[in-house]
Amino acid sequence: MRELGGEPPKPWSLDAASARFRTLLASKRVLLLLDNARDAAHVAPLLPGAGGSAAIVTSRAALTELPQAHQVLLDVLPEADALRLLAAEIGAERVAAEPTAARKVARLCGYLPLALHLVGARLATRPRWPVDHLAHRLDDERRRLGETGVRASFALAVGALDDPAARAYPLLSLLDVTELSVPVASRLLDAPERETEELLERLTDEHLLTTPAPGWYRLHDLLRLYARELAPPGERAAAITRVVELCAAMAWQSMALVSAASHRHDWAAGRWAAGPASAAEVFAWLDRHQAHLVTVVRQAAATPGVPPEAIAAVGLGLYEYHRARARWRDAIQVDEVALRLVDGVDPVAAATLRNDLGVAEAELASGGEAAGFRRSHAFLRRSLAEWEAIGDERQLAGILNNLCFVYGLGDDVDTAIDFGERSLALNRTLGLRYVETLTLVNLAVLYGRQGDRSRELAYATEAVAVGEETGDVRGMAYGRMRIGVVHRELGRFAVAVEELSRSADLWREAGVRLYEAMTLAELGRAHLGREDRGRAREVLTEALELMREYGGEERAAAVRAELDRL
Repeated sequence: MRELGGEPPKPWSLDAASARFRTLLASKRVLLLLDNARDAAHVAPLLPGAGGSAAIVTSRAALTELPQAHQVLLDVLPEADALRLLAAEIGAERVAAEPTAARKVARLCGYLPLALHLVGARLATRPRWPVDHLAHRLDDERRRLGETGVRASFALAVGALDDPAARAYPLLSLLDVTELSVPVASRLLDAPERETEELLERLTDEHLLTTPAPGWYRLHDLLRLYARELAPPGERAAAITRVVELCAAMAWQSMALVSAASHRHDWAAGRWAAGPASAAEVFAWLDRHQAHLVTVVRQAAATPGVPPEAIAAVGLGLYEYHRARARWRDAIQVDEVALRLVDGVDPVAAATLRNDLGVAEAELASGGEAAGFRRSHAFLRRSLAEWEAIGDERQLAGILNNLCFVYGLGDDVDTAIDFGERSLALNRTLGLRYVETLTLVNLAVLYGRQGDRSRELAYATEAVAVGEETGDVRGMAYGRMRIGVVHRELGRFAVAVEELSRSADLWREAGVRLYEAMTLAELGRAHLGREDRGRAREVLTEALELMREYGGEERAAAVRAELDRL
C-alpha cells in the first residue's frame, strides 16, 4: 500500500485491508499481476474495484468463480513459436544449423513452454552439444522427464489433487493412446461413466487434462509420462484388461447385429455381450475408437497378465466391422496379434483368424497388392485344412465360400466356381441358409464373368429369396446389386435403377459402406444409360465421397473419371 501512497501497514482485518487497497487503486490506472493463484478466494481480496485498474491472474486451475473475468486458456505452442522460444534460449544459429533436430526437441517437449525453456537453458550452458544429442536423450521415455526438468512442476499440480483424483489420475495414463473417451476412461478407473465424467471434468478444470471434443479427454505427453511413474504396477494389467473387454464387447455387439447367424458366435458363447444398441450406434462407437483399437490390442498383447482370449476376442469380433468399413490393414494388424496368441492353443480361434486374414489379404490384393493373393491363398487353404481336422462342416461351408470369393478376385474363375459349388452343396446338405446366400451371389458373379447371364440372374434371384427368408440384409443387398448390374449391362436401365436403388439402401442399413459406394457407382451408370445426366452426377458424386474413404484410390479414380466425362 505504501507504493500506492497509503499509510504504513498496520494490523488490519482482511476485509479492511482489501477495502483500503481498492480505495487507493480507484484513482489510478494500475495493472496487477497475480501469479499462480491457488483458487478464486486466494486472489479475490486483491482484485481492483471501480476505476481504471485491472488484474492479470495466472493459475493452474480454471478460476470460473472470479466475477467479470475473461478466461484465456494457454495451450501448448504451435511448432513455429516453439522453435522461436528454443532459438531465444540457445541462439537462432544453432536452430538453423540443425532444423530437424530442433523440431524433434520441440515435439518431444510436447511444445510445452516450460519444458522448452528448461531444455533450452540446459542446452545453452552446453554450447558444444549438438541439438541432435539432446533430441536423442529426449527420445528415451525413461529419461525425458528428467531431461526436460518439469517433474517438480507436475508434482505440485498433482499433489494439490484430492485423494480420489490423485488415485485416479495415474490410471488414466496407462493406455498408449492420445485421447480417452468417457467409456474407456471409466474402464481404466473401474468406475461408473457418470462418476468418471465428473472426475475428468474436475481434472480438466485443474488443467491436468484437455478436452478436444465433448466426451473426449487428453493428457499432455509429458504429463502422461509423469502420471505413469505414479501408477501402481499391480493395477496396469487389470486396467488394460477392462479396456480390452470393452472393445471385445463392442466388437461382438457389431457381429451380433450384422451377422446374428454367424457360426463364430459358437466360440464367443455370449461372453462378450455389450447390451442392447442399434447397429448405427455400435458402428459409430467403433468408428470413433477405430484409431485406437490396433494400439490397444498391441499394448495388451505386450502386457503380462492380460488374458490372451480377451485380446483374440477383439480380432474375431471385429470381422464384420472391418469388412463393412473396408479397414483391411487394421484387420490384418489386429488379427496377426491375435493369431500369435492363440495359435497352438485354441484351434477354433486360430482357424477363424486365418480365414479372416485370408479375406483381408485378398481384398487388399484386389486393390493392387498382387503379393497379397499368395498370402491370402496360404491363409485360407491352411484354415480349410484346420477345419477339416476339427470336423466342423458348418465352418467348412464358410471357408469354401471364402475360397470361392478370393479365387474369383484373383481371376481364377474355374477354381473359384469349384469351391463355390462345393460350398453350396454342403450348405444345402446342412441347411445352412445363411452361408448359402453369399455363396449364391459369389457364384452368380462368376457365371456372369463366364458369359452365362441366365445362370447369373437365376443364382442372384435365388440369393435374394434366401436372404428375405433368413433376414440376411447383406445377402439381399448383394443379390439385388448383381441383378441390377446384369440388367444395366443388358440395357434394361429402368429395372437396373430400381434394383440398384434398393441394394444401396440395404447396404446402408447393414453399414457396409464400401459396397454401398460400389452400388451407387453402378446406379450412376444406370442413370447415364437412361440419359438422366443430372441424377447420374448426383449419385456418382455421392459414390466418389464414399470411395475416397472406403474404396481405395483405384476405385475412386474410376468414379472420378466418369464424373469428368460428364
